[in-house]
Amino acid sequence: MAGGRCRTVDEAATALLSRGVGAVVVTLGAAGCRLFRPGMQQPLSIPGWRVKVADTIGAGDTLTGALSAALARGEDLASAVAWANAAAALSVQGRGAINGMPDLAATRLLREHGAVAADGHGTQA
Repeated sequence: MAGGRCRTVDEAATALLSRGVGAVVVTLGAAGCRLFRPGMQQPLSIPGWRVKVADTIGAGDTLTGALSAALARGEDLASAVAWANAAAALSVQGRGAINGMPDLAATRLLREHGAVAADGHGTQA
């Protein structure tokens, strides 16, 4: 972690920021994720979503892709990370990296209504 001297992911994120990285997103699985930016007193914690997990393969790829897409749409970083977090939660309900990846409509539905999934369940943790 950032040179091997860090004991926690928070320390590693802070170390990366001190080296000039503009932002760090730490994924926490079912617990959601945290966004670190220079000058923030505390990281922005984005809670996970309660979903039925079938397969975690591809969740990180989904998060990265959804984050990139949200930023390309012009969303601010915090909103984009929250969007990506929801997409990653949906992705673990399907099997495999591609089959689990949600589309824009499914992710929007989860964000706006707090419940959509292959099994019909999904609530913010």
